[in-house]
Formats: sequence, structure tokens, C-alpha cells
Amino acid sequence: MTVVGNRAIPVETNKVRLSLKKNSLQVNILPDQQLAGTERWLHHQGFCCYKDSGRKLLTALCLDLAMTRTSTCVYHLFVLSWYIFLNFYISREGEDPRKSQIFLNGGQWKYLTFLNLVLQAIFFGVACLEDVLKRTKGKKDIKFVTAFRDLLFTTLAFPISTFVFLSFWILFLYDRELVYPKALDNIFPVWLNHGMHTFILPFSLVEVILRPHCYPLRKKGLTLLAAACLAYVSRVLWIYSETGTWVYPVFAKLSPGGLAAFFSLSYIFTIGIYLFGEKLNHWKWACAPERQTLLV
Repeated sequence: MTVVGNRAIPVETNKVRLSLKKNSLQVNILPDQQLAGTERWLHHQGFCCYKDSGRKLLTALCLDLAMTRTSTCVYHLFVLSWYIFLNFYISREGEDPRKSQIFLNGGQWKYLTFLNLVLQAIFFGVACLEDVLKRTKGKKDIKFVTAFRDLLFTTLAFPISTFVFLSFWILFLYDRELVYPKALDNIFPVWLNHGMHTFILPFSLVEVILRPHCYPLRKKGLTLLAAACLAYVSRVLWIYSETGTWVYPVFAKLSPGGLAAFFSLSYIFTIGIYLFGEKLNHWKWACAPERQTLLV
């Protein structure tokens, strides 16, 4: 690939429109154009030293694009299958009388960990749907699905999965009895613990690397995230008011003021994760979060 300085270089062919700027490549599907005109333009810009170099460059780019699309689709299908398996396995484990005691007073949905697993399954399900529709209907016909996928990932899937990973392992390493008592090792296998609390972060980071995501206006994104946090905290407090037991042992160690501080700091921490995801997306794809152009 040749780049002339820092200039943006548009190229149009009967297959794609290319825009090269610094180290980024933007590709958009176009209606049929005449390839000969593109080759003359490439030659004029110093891209080709022989007759077929423009065609070879474009062919290589199209092949690379097809491989990227296929790998992304396979990845989404794999992760979706993994989360479906986890949710199914946990639901079956809840039927065991010994293990069902853990889910008393609110069921398994009182735990943010299990809510996050469902959220991740929904997101990767939407991502798989978008992959399929993009190949059958075209990009322009599925703008709503693409926008919903990006909104779901940027405001909920990435921040919550990262928060679950960091908060769990920080508390676990400090004092595991506060969040995951040792007695649970005899109930849930080690691989399941890592499936619920460890693998969730790498899966989200790979998603950031595989494709860019259009972040909403910051005010809108943080408002949706705040609504989700408030809904979960309200459920935690409601369960305590109805049953007299806390969802996590760490809450029982805190005074009312300590709880307020814990929830407030957790929300601030989540905001930091949201902003980190926004910056990571900007750094990886070298485009403004507010006006991001998706690669095909």
C-alpha cells in the first residue's frame, strides 16, 4: 500500500471507493464505475509503474476486505455460541437443589455477573444479525441495526463487561469473601468462574479491534449508562428491603454512608471506563468519535 505524505487520496473503481490517510483505509461499496479511469488516476499519482498495478492493488484490497468480513462474522458467531452456552449451563445449574440456594431472594438475575452474560449474548446476537443482513441486503438497508449495535456496545456491553471484570478481580484479590466466598469453589467449577468474570474483557477488547463503533453524543451515552446503573442499584436496594439480605457480602460490611460512597464511586468508575472505550476506539480507528465512518 502506498501513501503520499499525509494527504487523503480517494480512489474509485467498479467495486470500491478507497480513501487513504496516514495509516487508515476507508472502503465503501459503490455502483459500477470504469476501471480504466481509476488506473489512469493511479498512474498520474505515481501509484503504478506498469499497466496492471492499479488493478492488482485493488484486487488485493478487496481480498483483504473479504477476509476481514469473514473473520469478523466467524468471531461473532463463536462468541455468541459461547455466551448462549454459559447462560444455558447456569440456568441448568440453578435447578440443582444445592446450588439453587445461592439464587434465593432475587434469583440469579440479582447478580450483575449474570445480567452481563445475557447482555453480551444479546449484543453478539445483534452483531451476527448485522453481519448476515449486510451480506443479503446491503449496508444502506440496515442502518438501524448497525446504529443499535453500536449504541448497545458503546453504552452498555463494553462498560459493563469491563466493570464486572475489574470490580470482581479487585475485590477477589483483596478479600474474596466479599464477593465470591471460597465455598462457591465446591459449587461452581473454576472454568465457569473465569467464563463469567475473566473472558468477558478479552472478548470486548477484540470487538474494539475488529471494527470501529460509532459513539453517540457523550451526553446521550452517559445518560443511558447512568439509567442502567440506577436501575441495577434500585433493584439491589429493593431486594434488601424485601428480604433483609444483600446481593453481595461486601454491602453488609458498609454503613449507609459507605454504601452511598461505594455506589457513587462505582458510577464514576464506570464513567471512566466509558471514556476509556471512546478513546480506545478513537485511537484504534483514527477518527473522531462523534463523526466516525464505519469500515465495510
